[in-house]
Amino acid sequence: MKLGVALLIGFAFVTISVLWLLGVTHTMASSETLPQESQTAAIPSQVPICGTPTVVGGTISSDATWSTFGLYVLDSDVTVNAGVTLTIQPGVVIKAKPHTKLLVNGKLVADGTVANPIYLTSWKDDTVCGDTNGDGWASTPAAGDWGWIQFNSGSDPTGILRRAVVRHGGYCSYYNCGGSEWRGQFA
Repeated sequence: MKLGVALLIGFAFVTISVLWLLGVTHTMASSETLPQESQTAAIPSQVPICGTPTVVGGTISSDATWSTFGLYVLDSDVTVNAGVTLTIQPGVVIKAKPHTKLLVNGKLVADGTVANPIYLTSWKDDTVCGDTNGDGWASTPAAGDWGWIQFNSGSDPTGILRRAVVRHGGYCSYYNCGGSEWRGQFA
């Protein structure tokens, strides 16, 4: 069920939809308040909890899990071998360096939640997990900063990419774009 919580910010009302909370549907009046403990539990933060970055690249040749609330940096292309599953848990943030790609020959299970989506973004993106590339606020992320996610022929069709925020990808150059594949940019 859905709970709309109306918050007064200045003169504007903002409605935040919460898809769970005791299964009750209710729109709060601006004069109503929730107990402090309910406010924390009812409204998903959607703010990733980031730790020390784990640098990844190369071939994944046995089943692997990228842990909840982890920060992963694609330093080079990551290839998931045939017959292998890469599980990306809710809340994971993946920051990709320029031109890097996630190539799936096996199975990708990336199933975020409403409260904790998975982020796949540019390494220049300071809006999630801060300044990973260490340049302060000098760089600005843009479409084409990193490559793409590619499910190759023969990859497991039961893979999942759901409740994920994918942005700033779509890098394409004369040497690596072509054929019948569409590689659109993610803003």
